Amino acid sequence: VLLDTAERLARGSPILPTLDEARAAILAAGYRELEYLELRGETDLQSLASLDRPARLLAAAWLGDTRLIDNVAISPIGSWSGGRSSLQSEAAQQLR
Repeated sequence: VLLDTAERLARGSPILPTLDEARAAILAAGYRELEYLELRGETDLQSLASLDRPARLLAAAWLGDTRLIDNVAISPIGSWSGGRSSLQSEAAQQLR
């Protein structure tokens, strides 16, 4: 859900409705509680109203008795190259 949401945001989907849909999808996937799912500036972690600078999609949710936390880097709107996402490329580089 996080990667899909990050790609949608990078392609220019409106932030609030996209995050609301992702929250619903996380809960529908069986997580018992979603603590947060937020888009924040990468360098200062300030809440973003638009994706005009590098950002992070931050999440914390409970699956059973386990608290899972994750984050995904998102490039600003307009830097989307199409095809393979920059998110997948970044993840692949980190695995090398």
